[in-house]
Amino acid sequence: ETIYIQSDQGTSESSIQLLSDAGGIDIDAATGKDVDIAGGTVNITSSDDAASAIYLRTNAGTSETIKIHADQGTGTGSIELLSDAGGIELDAGTDIILDAGGADIFLKDDGTLFGTLTNNSGELLIKSSSSGTTAATFSGANVTFAGTVDATTDFTVGTTVITDDVVTFTPSTSDTVTLTASTNGAFSLVT
Repeated sequence: ETIYIQSDQGTSESSIQLLSDAGGIDIDAATGKDVDIAGGTVNITSSDDAASAIYLRTNAGTSETIKIHADQGTGTGSIELLSDAGGIELDAGTDIILDAGGADIFLKDDGTLFGTLTNNSGELLIKSSSSGTTAATFSGANVTFAGTVDATTDFTVGTTVITDDVVTFTPSTSDTVTLTASTNGAFSLVT
């Protein structure tokens, strides 16, 4: 059997409200059955209480899944998670997967693009700034930087340390070669 609760849809101001001043409201469907909410815009709103929250939960054991799905067909719609005042936290017990079918994951600050993570034939390509300038191209464990690489202290490559105008090689313990450049073109090599 089916139970219908229907407002008079002939007037634009009519509505249906389920209210509970003290307790909760439960909508519980039989196992394997769906709860469908359809409409132009579906709003799920918590109270104005600062401690209020909205939870989407599933209790299906170890393989439960919560899906927020925009069935767009051939359109250009999207899903947006918005927070006007606070932040958005993604906290996973295992992994967080970002899977973009368009090959790009865009990083923005208040709507302004500042970086892009791009799939480059299965390798990571990092673009910087709103202009999409290539900054770093990865190939397995190797990386190619498109611009200047700068460090405030030093660079270490194996046992070789480059600090300001000094290059120190340490091929083995107590075996050091130091190249030093100073003002007026002075240069020293110490072994």
